[in-house]
Amino acid sequence: MLRTCLLLCAITFPVAASDLVRTMEAVEKGALADSKAASTAEKTKIDAQLAEFHKRFNQVLDAMRAFTDDYNQSKGLAWPARKAEKLDSAMRSLQKTQLWSQYVPDAKAPREAK
Repeated sequence: MLRTCLLLCAITFPVAASDLVRTMEAVEKGALADSKAASTAEKTKIDAQLAEFHKRFNQVLDAMRAFTDDYNQSKGLAWPARKAEKLDSAMRSLQKTQLWSQYVPDAKAPREAK
């Protein structure tokens, strides 16, 4: 917006060539500052998405570890239903992340809980 305003002012009002150069330099500086701000905001957004994905992935690993410990402790004779439900819930939570839907090509919406 600033760039457009400065460009319009430069075209509308007759100025010396050196002033036009300074005006265009100001426009370029403004555009560069806007670009840096946008890339910083994008990086912050990506970092937040990655942190959320890591948190939910670690929840899946913890739930899987708890399930396998209980299952192996019973030597396969008992099904740890509560641990299985927690694992299912953690997996559905992971599938809801932005990164999951962005990088898994056939990612469908996670099934609804019963």
